[in-house]
Amino acid sequence: MFELDSLSLFPATPEQTIKARLQAAEEWGNEMSAEEFLERDAFIAQCEVATNGRMRQWILAPRNAPETLDFLCSCLTFRREAVVVLKSSTDNILDLASQEVTGYGVAGVVTPVRNRGNGYARHMMRLLHWIIASRDLLPSVFPEEWGAPPPATEGFGDGRFSVLWTDVGEKFYRGCGTLPGTSDGWTVAPYSTIVWDLHERRKSVHGPSLFWSWLDEIAVSEHWKADSQMIQEDLLSTAKSLSVSNEHIVFAFLPSKGLAEFPHKRAQLFWQKLSPSTLHWGIALKDSEPAGKIGKTFASWTLELYPGAPKTLFITRLRAQEHDFEDLMRAVIKYAEDIGMQSIEVWNLSSEFQNTAKHLGAKAVQRADTVPAFKWYGAESSYEVNWLANEKFCWCAS
Repeated sequence: MFELDSLSLFPATPEQTIKARLQAAEEWGNEMSAEEFLERDAFIAQCEVATNGRMRQWILAPRNAPETLDFLCSCLTFRREAVVVLKSSTDNILDLASQEVTGYGVAGVVTPVRNRGNGYARHMMRLLHWIIASRDLLPSVFPEEWGAPPPATEGFGDGRFSVLWTDVGEKFYRGCGTLPGTSDGWTVAPYSTIVWDLHERRKSVHGPSLFWSWLDEIAVSEHWKADSQMIQEDLLSTAKSLSVSNEHIVFAFLPSKGLAEFPHKRAQLFWQKLSPSTLHWGIALKDSEPAGKIGKTFASWTLELYPGAPKTLFITRLRAQEHDFEDLMRAVIKYAEDIGMQSIEVWNLSSEFQNTAKHLGAKAVQRADTVPAFKWYGAESSYEVNWLANEKFCWCAS
């Protein structure tokens, strides 16, 4: 067993990365072979979400052996574009403005069985803050009992916040703070899950009544770009509505620049085998806006076809008007049935759509895993912070 002050967090070498990914495959392989898991990794590494150092593997190792293949645990980070609205220094809502910032997604926390129970993963996650966060948003002094701070890594140290999706409950990651003995780590965000079990409903006989455009990969990408601008506008609107309370800060990831395609690309190894092959990855209301402008009603999705699990159409991003939502969902349900899906799932569906969703056969499900949590860097309390557009498009995983 190593003393924690003798350890540090390092960017993985190519050899360490392969070993870390093989360890991740043992944990979350979904019946994929090790070769298939590494093949998917290589594919994701070529996607926009991962290029130019945006995806990085990290390992916890002794300071005197940073390239050892016998590292103690590992994790993965994704560097992402995001936007925040901070509290106005003048307390005047007219002075509120959005800022483009860097946020990080954290995933793939793996400790080999032989190393568990020694606090290594907790320490790794505590050190991670000191690598990805903006230095001026961290405590002024690195804890002496942890030894020297982890070495600075080019391209990092600019994070305004980080997020992860926990499968081990709230307590563990909450305890991974920036200082010893603190509980200022990742805080679980409000979350909900709505599921349509297509086995339990009578097959749709009435399609949607409005006119819809089906979106291929190129078209849905254009909607994500437009949606990124609208999310910034949403943040300002939300921040102004919260200005009278103590919840002053709003942040969101932007679905552009490859972020929203990650859940889609990650599942490609499975959905590309679907017969007949699907051509649609989203839907949008026709002619809802002037020519040349993408409208405000659309949905995008991926297909999760993992062995031993229901075939699921997973809505990754949804933007709709209340009067359009029912018709949109009727179209999505019909499409899911036509291609043999067994369920439809959506995260954090807006409260204004909840009753309509139930009318269409959806049920609220309490999930015990994949629970979203965030770490806000700065003096503000997590209770002052709101995560907007916390949907599947911004999820990350190993």
